[in-house]
Amino acid sequence: MGQRVSCCTHPSFASSNYGDYEKLESEEDSIVQKKNKSQEDSYPELHFPFELGKRIKQSFPLTNPTDDYMAFRVMGSNPKKYSVSSNIGAVSPKSTYDIKVTMQAQEEAPPNMQCKDIFVFKTIFVKPGATRKHITPEMFEKNSGYEVKELIVRVVYVAPPKLPSPFQETFDRKSSPRAN
Repeated sequence: MGQRVSCCTHPSFASSNYGDYEKLESEEDSIVQKKNKSQEDSYPELHFPFELGKRIKQSFPLTNPTDDYMAFRVMGSNPKKYSVSSNIGAVSPKSTYDIKVTMQAQEEAPPNMQCKDIFVFKTIFVKPGATRKHITPEMFEKNSGYEVKELIVRVVYVAPPKLPSPFQETFDRKSSPRAN
């Protein structure tokens, strides 16, 4: 189905080298603000093989290595461009939940295949047995009473491999000194 990225475990958010992030006063301005721009290279990445006019699906496994139930929320910087299979859910102890992300078909390629899109994964620990129906977006807010951990994942476009042109191959054989 695509490249699998593993990196989202709740305890590692606090101690990881993914950087420290500061919530902005207004979520409308931006989802998160980096405290240290030099840490941009340490973001985990979700790779999409970019092809014009084609929807691309990728998986992002969210792992819970603890003995506690974990809830998650996924937010993206460009919700019109990507759809997420489950943007809120629960992960049982010592298990993995595969989040499917689909990039809508694109009409044009971005300059130099650069992408500024990100996903923010928020996690909290919840009561044992919690399921999707027990989890609300408000639980992930700053003053919810839960310890909210965040991880930013950058979107990276990968150019598809260039296939040799059948026309070029025919032309090369005819113009080759060996062909005469």
